[in-house]
Amino acid sequence: MKLQTEITIAGAHHLPRYDGPCKNNHGHSWRIIVTLDGKPDTKTGMMMDFKNIKQIINTLDHQNINDFVVNPTAENICLFLLDKIAKEIDTNITSITCRIYESEKSYVEETIVTI
Repeated sequence: MKLQTEITIAGAHHLPRYDGPCKNNHGHSWRIIVTLDGKPDTKTGMMMDFKNIKQIINTLDHQNINDFVVNPTAENICLFLLDKIAKEIDTNITSITCRIYESEKSYVEETIVTI
């Protein structure tokens, strides 16, 4: 079974290890899609509460992302969120996918296997 939620956040960042315009502070509206694969918990009937996923993502909303991720490329933000979500899941989840759109047509995506 799949569980998926989508949220858009706004934030600022700069890329200290990049020699180009993005080394300067700038902002984005990131569209983030998180997908969990697994089975619902037999007691709650849920894989994970949507609210919990959104709370994790919202820790970055309207923030300076550099305060959370040392080199906040879209790739590293994706890995940061996957790590935070993975720490909150139960054993019924077999994989987590995070897709982050930095613009309308450009995204990064990573999947981690949790078992």
